[in-house]
Amino acid sequence: MREKNILEKFIVFIAILFKYLSIWNFFDGISKYIIIIFTCIISIIVVLRKSFNKNELIKIVLLFCCSAIVTFISNEIDFMISLLIALLFCKKEGGDFKLVKYFTISSVSCYIITLVFGTLGIVKSSNAVRLINGNIITRNSLGFEHVNAVFKNLLPIALGIVILVSNKKHKEKVIIMTIILLISYFLYIFTNCRTGFLMIAVLWIYILLENRLKSISKTTKTKYFFLIFTIITFFISFIFGKNENNIMNLLLSNRPYIWLYDIKMFPINIIGYDLIDYTL
Repeated sequence: MREKNILEKFIVFIAILFKYLSIWNFFDGISKYIIIIFTCIISIIVVLRKSFNKNELIKIVLLFCCSAIVTFISNEIDFMISLLIALLFCKKEGGDFKLVKYFTISSVSCYIITLVFGTLGIVKSSNAVRLINGNIITRNSLGFEHVNAVFKNLLPIALGIVILVSNKKHKEKVIIMTIILLISYFLYIFTNCRTGFLMIAVLWIYILLENRLKSISKTTKTKYFFLIFTIITFFISFIFGKNENNIMNLLLSNRPYIWLYDIKMFPINIIGYDLIDYTL
């Protein structure tokens, strides 16, 4: 049992490390994929040692076929890795919680290492500029591949921590989330990533009002929120994306204009697009 736990922790850590190796650019593509293929082989061996009934096996085969198609089309192995990790924990008692725990610990470790590497100059940081009220703001990626990637990688960590402390008292959860908010504000000073910081702030508000929001969610159709907000996004695009000079477009950093451009240039396609074919 202990051997399995160590293997599961190792597999999750390597899966996270694989993503960060691309950020650090320490190894070439072949070396990285040798590491991840070796990890996939170990994962398959562990999964094969688990017992599945007939219906479960059918679902696994279908998911595997889908992930193989996605991997072939995208030339990325991420979906296949996600499937293997899901299979590792699906039959395990408290598997969801343990997966989130291993993911969060691994992500925090690699995230901190990236910040240290970026600060020491071991990893090259990229800079960007933003014009605000006539002033030029310099933005730093702090070792990540892009200034927005700092919060792109922080948000899953914050969500993981929220899940891990879900059984704690409300006051303790608010304190923990406030610490994350303060750390986020510190990162925002360097990155000026408004959307990322706003998402952390929204998460903090959710924790602050968690008890009230839970009572509301029981009486509303929250399962339709994704569809509702998708429709709202299209609505904003068509109404405020026709030109760049309107308050909504400016508030959303020109996103409605870009959304509408993308909708016109790349109509919805179930298998996506090869963007190289569409470069100007």
